[in-house]
Amino acid sequence: PWLRFKDFEGDSGWVHNSLVDKTSTVITKQNGVQLRAGPGTDQAALIKLDKGVPFKVLKREGRWIHIEHADGDKGWIHDSLVW
Repeated sequence: PWLRFKDFEGDSGWVHNSLVDKTSTVITKQNGVQLRAGPGTDQAALIKLDKGVPFKVLKREGRWIHIEHADGDKGWIHDSLVW
């Protein structure tokens, strides 16, 4: 079967379900988003992220998401900053 999708830029279309990864992921919505050491703005900022970067979701804690990049970088981001 085919699945209808809409991406973070608002584009939509169809994709065969065999091509869809079931891993929970998020994508940064804007440039300059801070990846933090823990779930909170009081936690150290590790790096600034660019818009459109995908991350694997590891864990959720309230409105904070623990994420991992394909290169192994891990940190926390607020859910309002990702799609």
